[in-house]
Amino acid sequence: MEQEQQKISYEKLLELYNKQKKQMSTIIKQSDRQTKKLLTLNEKLSDAANTDPMTGAYNRRYFFDASKQIISLSKRENLNLSVAMIDIDFFKAVNDTYGHDIGDIVIKDLTKQLSNSLRASDLFARFGGEEFVLLLSNTTNEQAIVITDKLRKAIELSCPISDIKYTVSIGLAEILNSDKNIDTAIKRSDLALYEAKDTGRNKVVSFNNLKNKK
Repeated sequence: MEQEQQKISYEKLLELYNKQKKQMSTIIKQSDRQTKKLLTLNEKLSDAANTDPMTGAYNRRYFFDASKQIISLSKRENLNLSVAMIDIDFFKAVNDTYGHDIGDIVIKDLTKQLSNSLRASDLFARFGGEEFVLLLSNTTNEQAIVITDKLRKAIELSCPISDIKYTVSIGLAEILNSDKNIDTAIKRSDLALYEAKDTGRNKVVSFNNLKNKK
């Protein structure tokens, strides 16, 4: 009799153990699913914070954050850096003539051209409106002129939608050791961009050449 009771007690304990084990397994699986959901959500939030919603390119905020690290590393390794400002020529006319939907297609196409043409070490972002900024790692001013002019030509040949073509103007500047951050280099590249706009557009102008010209 006592043995039977012990057997029943053991079976109940085993049943209870298996039940609790099953419940624990379910809880762990649910926890894993919740963790994965949270990780996915965090990734989406991070992407949303760092990228432009229309083009998927990095946004201005991310560019400035990332450029600090790139500049710091380049200075330590004594590597050249160049920054370029890229602006779509006559973009207002595109919007006024064809509508903002077509303007958006042009901006998206420029993003695609940048993605296809640039190296993995390069960083670009949508700076605002029809303007993009580009950071070329381990690149001298002369090399940057070649890279960006090749990009300019590829954009000139692109046709994002039937009968719609566009061009860009590009201003270049070297990042100097004396630059405390990228802002001063961007100001120089902006001056070069204005020169490109004022002298016919659809061209690359380097601040170095602009400085020598003056």
